[in-house]
Amino acid sequence: MYKDGRTLMQVVLRDRTEARQASQEKAVLERQLFEAQKMESLGVMASGIAHDFNNLLMGILGNAGVVLDELGPDHPLALHVQAVQKGAHRASDLTRQLMAYTGRGQFHQDPLDLSMEVRETLQLLEATLPRNVALELDLVPELPAVDGDHVQIQQVLANLLINAAEAIADRPGWVRITTTPLHLAAEDLASLLPGQSLAPGVFVRLEVRDNGPGMDKATLARVFEPFFSTKFQGRGLGLSAILGIVKGHRGGVRAESEPGRGSCFSVYFPAAAAAAPGADSPGKAI
Repeated sequence: MYKDGRTLMQVVLRDRTEARQASQEKAVLERQLFEAQKMESLGVMASGIAHDFNNLLMGILGNAGVVLDELGPDHPLALHVQAVQKGAHRASDLTRQLMAYTGRGQFHQDPLDLSMEVRETLQLLEATLPRNVALELDLVPELPAVDGDHVQIQQVLANLLINAAEAIADRPGWVRITTTPLHLAAEDLASLLPGQSLAPGVFVRLEVRDNGPGMDKATLARVFEPFFSTKFQGRGLGLSAILGIVKGHRGGVRAESEPGRGSCFSVYFPAAAAAAPGADSPGKAI
């Protein structure tokens, strides 16, 4: 650029901070939408398979029962028919897990205290947990009740606890279980549990934290996929069943992990309607 025989330089500065932030937020929302659509598609497929498969199993169990009644318990073939029944019952358990994964399982709900559920589950699992794993409990007494299925809630607790203990493997480590009542507003839910569409109100948070090796972002993004496992011999629905059970209880799940810094799984159950009044400020413990 020239003026009066002199060479001039024009410099234009443009602040693109807001544009960059908007682009990053858009990418995050698109990724969340993709994950939600993927999980919904898998859920619809799993629900259809489980329904049809369960109908087939009912026919197998019904016919096996008729044959066993005709043969009598002392017949040489009775043990083989009983084996068929046992296998069909195990397959039926798998269909229930599939339905739990989809969030469409059948739940018998009662008012539950999550702190008491934790203690009962630990009594059942005490003998199976490795001795190198120290358990640390921070359980709030007299929590607001949550409407839940006792068996399914204990399955969530057991899976999270076993998953944390297995992550520690053979080295000494710890698993910390915490229960906390919270009042969460819409903006709290949007930041804590994006894309899970929960109604604001009083929640009870169950947190299971370990000091295992942790996971990178790519692994963390897949932990709720069915049959995905970081272990060589891992298999089954595992964490995906947890996601379905919690979804069926109108709750949400948050997973956090970094390599070398362990993992933390937080489950948010809405408090029962009778327990909702008396909540404190949004996003804080009651």
